[in-house]
Amino acid sequence: MKFKFLFSVLSLVVFLTVGGCSDTNGEVNEIENAEQVNETSSSFVSLDPSDIKPPELIIHAGDEVVEPILGTYSWSIKNGQGIEADSDSPPELVKLIQPTSIDAPTPLELDFEEQPNYYTLNIWKEDGTVESVQDGDISSIEGEAVFEVLAQWDAGSARYAFLLDIN
Repeated sequence: MKFKFLFSVLSLVVFLTVGGCSDTNGEVNEIENAEQVNETSSSFVSLDPSDIKPPELIIHAGDEVVEPILGTYSWSIKNGQGIEADSDSPPELVKLIQPTSIDAPTPLELDFEEQPNYYTLNIWKEDGTVESVQDGDISSIEGEAVFEVLAQWDAGSARYAFLLDIN
C-alpha cells in the first residue's frame, strides 16, 4: 500500500515537472510567428507572371497592321523579380494563324511599346535556315514567309513571330 502511494506521488511529480517545463504559450508563439512571416511577406511584392513581360510590338506593313506572337523571352523588373519563358520555334508559333497579305515591295515598320536597345529581323526559310533581313527590306521575298524579331532591352530580351503572304 505504501508502495502504491509512493508510486502515485512520484507519478504526480513527474507529470507536473514535465507539464511545467513544456511550452504553455504554443498558440501565442504560433500567432507571433505568423505575424512575423506576414510582416516579412508584405515587404516582398509578388506579381503575377503575366505582369512581367517584354513590351508589345506592332508591325506596320503599308496599311496593314500585324500583331506578332510573343515567343521565347527573358524579362526582369527593378525589384529583382523575373521570368524566363520558352516557346516553340517561329514556324510552329504561326502555323495555325492566317498570314497577313501585303503587296511587294512594302517595307516593314516595327513599332515597339518601348524602343529596344537593338533588334534584328529574320526570315525563317522552309528548309529551317534563318536569314537576316536588313532595315525591314523584304522586297526580294515572295509568297508566304515566317518572320522573327529578336529584340534586346536592359531588362531582358524577347522573340516575336509573324506570318506574311507577300504578293
